[in-house]
Amino acid sequence: MRKFWILVCVLGMPCVASAQWENLNTLQAGQRIQVVEVNSKKDSGTFLGISDKTISLQGKSGEQTIQRQDVRSVKFMENKHRLRNTLIGATVGAGAGAGISVGMFFSNLIMCFIILTTAASLHARGIALVMARDLRTTENCSMDLCWILLPRVVNVHTSPVEATGWQ
Repeated sequence: MRKFWILVCVLGMPCVASAQWENLNTLQAGQRIQVVEVNSKKDSGTFLGISDKTISLQGKSGEQTIQRQDVRSVKFMENKHRLRNTLIGATVGAGAGAGISVGMFFSNLIMCFIILTTAASLHARGIALVMARDLRTTENCSMDLCWILLPRVVNVHTSPVEATGWQ
């Protein structure tokens, strides 16, 4: 089945290339174009005409005719709106950056309120030490990172349930 699709692609290539070359008939004489040749040479100038085998343009060095088999691509060089498009892109980028910054600010603000609320709740219960529990094992991790919220000392060798008083 894979060989069938490879065969279809190989046999269909001339049809695609022919259709793309026919699209160049929509160009009008006097339009600025750039022709990129197979050897990566770029020729820019004013479009003069096209035939089944060649494309003609007026370049700086005079009229040039390039054979179809030597053409890799043809670009239409219209730059009327380059400044406008640049300004639109810059505005959209600045707006997105400002939106992300505002979102991050409020996210951090909410996080600070959550931390302060948690600290106040723990302080009201008289809890001074919060201990981390290692979720990878079933053992209590009494020697892991501890955050001391108040200067009250709690025995660090007790389990987190005993230290916090939670059941």
